[in-house]
Order: sequence, then C-alpha cells, then structure tokens
Amino acid sequence: MSGDPFPHFSAPCKRSFAFLAERYGFAGPEEEQIGRERYIRYSKDKKFISIAYEPYGPPVIEFFTPSLDIKNRTFPKRPSQPLPMKIPKRHQEWTEQQIEQFLQFWASQIEANEKAFLS
Repeated sequence: MSGDPFPHFSAPCKRSFAFLAERYGFAGPEEEQIGRERYIRYSKDKKFISIAYEPYGPPVIEFFTPSLDIKNRTFPKRPSQPLPMKIPKRHQEWTEQQIEQFLQFWASQIEANEKAFLS
C-alpha cells in the first residue's frame, strides 16, 4: 500500500499535535502504517508520544519510553471535562471533523496536564 490510506486522520493529527515540536522540542511527526493502523509519533530524548488510528475506532494516544516492559507505557490523564463532541458509534467511520475535534481536545488536555512528560 502506498501513500497515506487515512489522510482524514493524519492531517488533523499533525495539526493538533504540532505544538509538541513548536513549543516542547519534540521531533516529528514520524508516520508509519502497520496493517490497518496508522501511527504518528513524536519523540524527545527517550520519550515518545504516539497517536494511532484504526478505522471505526477512536484515535489512541499513549506516552512511552522504549522498553520491553509494559509499565513504561501510559495514557494521558482522564480529562476533568467531557469531550466537546459525540463519539461515533462502534463500526461507524469517523469523519475528519470528528477526528480533529477529538484530537484538538486531547492535545489541549495533554498540554495543560502533562507538563512533566512534555518537559
């Protein structure tokens, strides 16, 4: 498969997480396609932020440091406010607008609540 099969995910993801490179010195984005999943990753020193997308599901954001041990993988803290959008039902494709709203919400939550990981 050549090219990006999920531009409706990749473009809003890169827009939403550009702040990682612009304000916190992360490298990236690096993109990878593995099977049905698209990964966009940002890295700084030995810290990674990975945003993954598979059709019909929400994007998954995780923080990790390279290790075989699962304990070095975490997820952003649960937000104190509700999502500003309705999540599509299972087996319903997400639109670019829904993905962008979801990722912009999480990007703002990460910037506000994950300062230790970002620094």
